[in-house]
Amino acid sequence: MRSFLFGKQDSSIEYTGPWTGFSSVKTPATLPTPSNSGNVAVTLESISDYNLGLGYFGTGHKIFDTDYSILAEDIDFYYDEAWDGSGTHAIDKYDDGISGTLDLNKVVRVVNDVNGVAQNVADPAGLNLMPIVKDASLYKTPKANEFYIDPIKGTIVLPRPAYYSKLGSLDGITNAAIGSAAYEVNSYMGAYFTGGIYGNGLLLNPLWLGVEVYGTFSIAPALNINRELTISFWSYWGQVGGAWDAYYTIYLDSTGASYIELMQGTYYQGGIRIILNNALVYTSAFVQNENTWVHNVFTISADNISSYHNGVKVIDYNGLVIADTCRLVIGSKVYPYIGAGSNIYFDNLKIWDQILLQPTFEYIGYASGYEEALHPIYGSVNGYKPKISGVGGVGYYKASSSGSLVKGKV
Repeated sequence: MRSFLFGKQDSSIEYTGPWTGFSSVKTPATLPTPSNSGNVAVTLESISDYNLGLGYFGTGHKIFDTDYSILAEDIDFYYDEAWDGSGTHAIDKYDDGISGTLDLNKVVRVVNDVNGVAQNVADPAGLNLMPIVKDASLYKTPKANEFYIDPIKGTIVLPRPAYYSKLGSLDGITNAAIGSAAYEVNSYMGAYFTGGIYGNGLLLNPLWLGVEVYGTFSIAPALNINRELTISFWSYWGQVGGAWDAYYTIYLDSTGASYIELMQGTYYQGGIRIILNNALVYTSAFVQNENTWVHNVFTISADNISSYHNGVKVIDYNGLVIADTCRLVIGSKVYPYIGAGSNIYFDNLKIWDQILLQPTFEYIGYASGYEEALHPIYGSVNGYKPKISGVGGVGYYKASSSGSLVKGKV
């Protein structure tokens, strides 16, 4: 006797009578039938639209499940949870391989090219990054042991600064290479963009006009700070002649009561001061060399402020520190003496909302560094940047525009 599944007609038997004992059943012809044309299981391809640690899975900017249905929130992933099975809901969709077909039920992989050797970014022997699902519209800087994936927008973000400006133009400050910032110019002579260490940099150059002349430039990045900061930039203080002073101030709170300041020149005696809640808590006699480029790094945590200049640790203050913002103010002044003037340059400003364990990693030597270095975890092989191309890349499921079904729906 031929057997068959109830509710589904056996294709080898012709039925002429009515169905009895069953409720009406929709035939498959009434259900959406997505085309499989264009559905591809991508094992490895270069990251798409890559820029400084951020990129996408393919040109469609979306990844799909193994059946080419759209990945569903609270079914296939939970925002702010790990995607390797270690999260609260233990969802494991991340493949830790470097080539070949994605493992069963795994939908994505990210592979770094380390000097021609493929290495999954989650490999404990390499970057050892944990995949975390994040909403791309709410991205913050990944921690040194994490990277972010948005399954719906198809976005990947690897560890990098929260703000990075090459300081080459006003637009390059407000709409920076990474992040955004507000600025304010308060200068009799204005500000210019020229003569940086890697191209154009920010220049303040007040010159003698028979009166005291000053210039200040303020940069306030849009950051979400939780008491940890690493700030890196290059500076050049050049005396043209006569009497002049220069300084830069890093404000750590919105009230202006806590800040770090380096001042020197004709009347400023030089040195670094730390003021917390309007109280002077630390002074250093450090003086920046004039007429030469200096690489500066400041790290701020809940109980320490340190600074490094050309790779050398200069200050190390231990005490309670509360940082909820970061605003950099650059200033210069010349006095009413004939020939007085100065050229104050700043270039390549980066801010991480975390403490870097190797804060001087960008500095190579005199007036030399890794311009677009993103994080010390990557090592110097690729200039302290990931390379998700070459023998590296991304693996994922890519559906045709007409071939995607939403889970739980017909």
